Amino acid sequence: MPLCFIAPPTTPCPSSGLTSHGYNKGMRIIGDVHGRISDYMALANDAQESIQIGDMGLGFRGVSLPPSPDHKFFRGNHDSPQACRAHPNYIGDWGHDAEKGIFWLSGADSIDKHLRREGVSWWRDEELSVAQFQEALDIYERAKPRVVLSHDGPQAFIEAGFGIRDRSRTRQALQAAYELWQPDVWIHGHHHLRREFESPEGTLFVCLPELGFVDLELPLPPGGAGEMGRWRTEVTASREFHDLCLVMQAAVQGVVEMPDRRANLLARLCLQNSGRLSKNKRDKFRELTDEEVALVEEAVRPASQDAEAALREL
Repeated sequence: MPLCFIAPPTTPCPSSGLTSHGYNKGMRIIGDVHGRISDYMALANDAQESIQIGDMGLGFRGVSLPPSPDHKFFRGNHDSPQACRAHPNYIGDWGHDAEKGIFWLSGADSIDKHLRREGVSWWRDEELSVAQFQEALDIYERAKPRVVLSHDGPQAFIEAGFGIRDRSRTRQALQAAYELWQPDVWIHGHHHLRREFESPEGTLFVCLPELGFVDLELPLPPGGAGEMGRWRTEVTASREFHDLCLVMQAAVQGVVEMPDRRANLLARLCLQNSGRLSKNKRDKFRELTDEEVALVEEAVRPASQDAEAALREL
């Protein structure tokens, strides 16, 4: 199946989810978390509402998620189905929100299951059963949603877009869903790469990297290629903003030696305050001298200004 790529793929990176104060339009869709709960919460709390699309990491040792009525998730293959279903933030293995115009479907196949321990790092029911898929597809066909959220993507698009030929039950079920009805937008994770491409039928596919995100106005504006074109512009601007955040991280690490996560946090806090570390956040970096903080602020300021300009385009 030929694909029209909107933008070239980018490689996954630890800081792919960096955001800033005020970038919180509508519903935030967040990619794989893999147990990085504090980073995830920073993204979720910067938005009015959010849905995380699988691989939160629940069920793995040491991973816990605080309850939040506005920030929901469904499971991927790196989640315990039992732990997810017991959590108050879980929106179910599949479902349809008619008001927002979205449909979601959970689960995926683990290609490395032979290296994992059942009940500890792998769960036998990571994919839905055939009967469950059929029930979900019946709802999907009746709902005809404009937006689909899933952990993996449809078989044909994963083959064409990523060169992955392995056939899983989940990918084939998602392919069957696409053939029943083509939504305006389909967002998934699982493959840890950021890609956007358009199907011949006009569906915009977005693959989110770890802690990547896009913000959606839901329900989508009615009709028209013009409105979808505006949304595509927002996705591209979001990618440009993400790239600028990487520049800011590099600027921080060019001044002081600091692990990626700490550098990411420092860059984000500077961005929230127009390139400066606010006084009430200063205690988070007690290991830095005032002179080092001043040097970091000077280093990140140009990229911070560019990032703020990118946000104004969204």
